[in-house]
Amino acid sequence: MNKKTSNLEDQLLKADKRSLSEILKDIPNTNFVKKKKKLLKDNNMSKSDIIRQSSLDKSYAYQIFSGERNAGRNKVLQIALALSCDLKNTNRLLTLSNNAQLYAKVKRDAILIFAISEGYTVLETNELLDSKHYEHI
Repeated sequence: MNKKTSNLEDQLLKADKRSLSEILKDIPNTNFVKKKKKLLKDNNMSKSDIIRQSSLDKSYAYQIFSGERNAGRNKVLQIALALSCDLKNTNRLLTLSNNAQLYAKVKRDAILIFAISEGYTVLETNELLDSKHYEHI
């Protein structure tokens, strides 16, 4: 069963030990690799398309795609931009990869949120970050 996160959080806040097991049964086993594969399929893109558009090293990217390596925040952002993710899916990828979500009150993150909303490429995003004197992704 697919529940909204807020509904799930409400249930967890009210749960006791016995009901926790039932709640956990309803939570799908979602992880970064599965979410990325779903986004690839939804966008009708191949791994090689993402590698090319994200500017990731080919062997490193395949290790991330297979789950052999954990992707850092900047690598996940490169993948999200290459997938043309919106802010919601970008933050979901960041969370599933154990990285911090983008936060609008952090200036570099605000620039990244703007780039995502405008559909910028990795190159365009890096140029924008550079123009504002922030580290590239």
